[in-house]
Amino acid sequence: MPFLKADKFFKIPWVSTGILFLFLLGTSLAHVSKKTPITKIDDQSAAHALLGKHPFSLQWISWKHFGKVIIVNQKGNYIIKGHQTEGGDGDMASAKRAMSMEGTITHIGTHSFTVDGSLMIHLNHLNKAQPCWRKGKMKFVVQRRKFHSWRLEEKQNPCGAYLDYVDIHVDRDWQPHRAVKREPAEAGNWGIGIIMKETSSLQPGMLIFPDSPIPLYNSPDGKPLGSAKADPQQWKFDLIHKGTTTEIPQKGHDLREIGYETSAVTVYSQKKGYLEVFRQGKRKGAWLKSSDLEKHGFKFSSWINFLLTQKEVPFYPRTPLTVRNKPGTQHKKVTSLKDELVDVLPTGKNQDAWLEVEVLRYSVHPCVDGKGKISKKWKGWIKFVDDAGFPNVWYPTRGC
Repeated sequence: MPFLKADKFFKIPWVSTGILFLFLLGTSLAHVSKKTPITKIDDQSAAHALLGKHPFSLQWISWKHFGKVIIVNQKGNYIIKGHQTEGGDGDMASAKRAMSMEGTITHIGTHSFTVDGSLMIHLNHLNKAQPCWRKGKMKFVVQRRKFHSWRLEEKQNPCGAYLDYVDIHVDRDWQPHRAVKREPAEAGNWGIGIIMKETSSLQPGMLIFPDSPIPLYNSPDGKPLGSAKADPQQWKFDLIHKGTTTEIPQKGHDLREIGYETSAVTVYSQKKGYLEVFRQGKRKGAWLKSSDLEKHGFKFSSWINFLLTQKEVPFYPRTPLTVRNKPGTQHKKVTSLKDELVDVLPTGKNQDAWLEVEVLRYSVHPCVDGKGKISKKWKGWIKFVDDAGFPNVWYPTRGC
């Protein structure tokens, strides 16, 4: 067929009609696509829980001054926008540490939601104090802890060799699954205490153990197994034996998280100046000398001694507890504590295994709205460790 000029081409009836049809169809599809909701919702209860204002946090900025994120439904499109600054005043321009995020939520499931947008993190001590951007799709996954949050799954910072824990804290009354029962306070899980550094403030990401070799034995006064040391860069333990280095498996409860991504080695028993460790990582466990730890500035801390140092964190009951007006089971009952919305605040006084506390029961917890709503208050004494020395209370190691 010979080439046709444009004016003759459009005069052919079927061509003009077809082009007109395609034009109208394209216009119609474009119109429909603008009205089609972008957000795909597989769980309506999760979508409902996400709407509104929520505390917004990054571990590098602050756990005391939460930021704020707002999620709104704009004709089926779930839009998210929020920020956090070090002082909590929202001044992004002058803040030494700040984070901002905005975008569209494209999918909401029972355990996760996905944002298509941007996330900016600006820290004066990292990335040469330059803003670091994430752009595109970002997935947030439900964290099943005392306080529920949706955490950014892609933790690796794109601008440096460190991890970002970005959390959006939601009303903990909504749960994709009911909280599982807390593990029992027994020696097999908690041991008798942990290994701590004698003078140290807890920082995120710490692995509390000497980074110089500490001799291990198969029993008190027993045969050498080699030496163990922490590798803080790789967050692991190395076993050095006859010139060969292997990794000690981190299994079960051999490590206990005591701060934000900060863990200490569990001590299962104590005998003749030796401490039993790595019981679950090594089949028969291993023993080290307390004196070897002390040479490197570390020591054994029983649970009762460790918990007494946690003066600025709220506890929560791991098992049903009775609050009494004086230390001792013979004294008058004030109230009972179960797995509910309470904070147990130490006053600083204790008598053996009994701790004086102030109990706050909430209708809305501060981790939900940044302020909280207290429904009742009590003051009294609780038995914060049991007769075997295992904790009856614990605390949210990652904040809200």
